[in-house]
Amino acid sequence: MKKKDGFPGQISFVIPERILALINTNPLIADLHITDIGYYPQARHHFRERPNGSDQFILIYCVDGQGEIHTKEALQAIGSDQFFIIPAGMPHSYRSDSQNPWSIYWIHFSGSKSAAYARFGGQIVSIERTNTSRINDRIELFSEIFRNLDRGFSTETLEYVNQCLPHLLASFTHLNQFRLILESGEKNIVAQSINFMLEQLTQKLKLEEIAAETGLSASHFSRLFVSKHSVNSVIFS
Repeated sequence: MKKKDGFPGQISFVIPERILALINTNPLIADLHITDIGYYPQARHHFRERPNGSDQFILIYCVDGQGEIHTKEALQAIGSDQFFIIPAGMPHSYRSDSQNPWSIYWIHFSGSKSAAYARFGGQIVSIERTNTSRINDRIELFSEIFRNLDRGFSTETLEYVNQCLPHLLASFTHLNQFRLILESGEKNIVAQSINFMLEQLTQKLKLEEIAAETGLSASHFSRLFVSKHSVNSVIFS
């Protein structure tokens, strides 16, 4: 059995052709816009084949399970916390694993700027899970677009969701920069704790007191401090 959609709990938005025609006349969003977007949870028997490729670029983001993507260059397995960008015009097929079906977020996007994403296409990319990965933030970007599109295709909605699109794509294509805001925050917390300890040199501080100054639990602060300095914060107390 092969299915292109119709999975329990799926979310799917296909922008009608008449709406796409309006988007293509809107200078704010014509150069990069969504044509289709969705989420397929545990998509058993999911299969698509496009021998001549797609008119749009396609991003597939696997958050659970497994699948495979076949292009003329290679047959590649894809699993949780991995994504793949299929450039427009590239012949391809993809399928969910029969034993461990994937759950995927996906986007079809187009516009004159979409061609620039070809340099990110053709290879499976892994997203390492760390405390700065911002996995939930990325999924929330999808959810924000879904919630807006669920209200209809007004000009304001289309302009908003399609101006969200570059940020969403950048969260994949520029992983280090997407993480940076949390990494910078961690550095600030560590610096704040060191300044606090230096200001209290005459006091015998407890770990809990230092952690409270940063707003973190003692265990969270201790792990963060050790990860940044490879020493125990008690040394400074």
